[in-house]
Amino acid sequence: SLNLKVARITLSGLGVKFDLHIAASGEDLDDLFDLDCSGTLPTGLGVAFTSESVSGGGFLERNVASGGRETWRGGLALRFADGLDVAAFGIVQFGGQRKWTVIVFVIVRFNPPYPLPWGLKLKAVGGLVALNRTVDFNALREAAMGSQGGLEAVLLPDRPEERLLELLPAIDRFFPPRDGSQVVGVLAEITWLADTGSTFGYFRGVLLGELENFQFALYGIARLGFPSI
Repeated sequence: SLNLKVARITLSGLGVKFDLHIAASGEDLDDLFDLDCSGTLPTGLGVAFTSESVSGGGFLERNVASGGRETWRGGLALRFADGLDVAAFGIVQFGGQRKWTVIVFVIVRFNPPYPLPWGLKLKAVGGLVALNRTVDFNALREAAMGSQGGLEAVLLPDRPEERLLELLPAIDRFFPPRDGSQVVGVLAEITWLADTGSTFGYFRGVLLGELENFQFALYGIARLGFPSI
């Protein structure tokens, strides 16, 4: 790791590898000993920084499976001084005699929420893009009905850049790889506030579209109520 004035940079997996081979017999030292030296590329990079206008951090991780499939995954979170928070995470896979895949989530949060008509406030907006991946609508339906776990934590995650590793199984389940398929999605979180600041309700929703077969799915949660006096 390297500490700078406003940033900290961390590398993992970076080093030098030495292999010493000793022969059973030989006439001189060159025949008895054989030394190989090679470098190892980093498997992870982490960055954290703080300044007056923006602070945050992110990470990038590289993993190579036994079959040659290479996966790059990472997350980024930025907090701006004007109250804007941006979070993103994504996964890129290639190699292993299979088609490459990409999936990226981006979420922007407003603090304070952005004002809309009729007392509504926009708290967050975001999007999803997946290439060579599809949508498993049956898995989405089962999760939405509660029989196979929650769906809101995956499609509308809080602090996704910090929870990427635990979200990976759900991402592969709901958005499995498939050659030639593309998926796009938009998400929004809206609150309904009174003039006094009391919350009447909120709505969180996601619209997903599988472009190859022109299929769409809408998932959302709405809660309405009356503030206590």
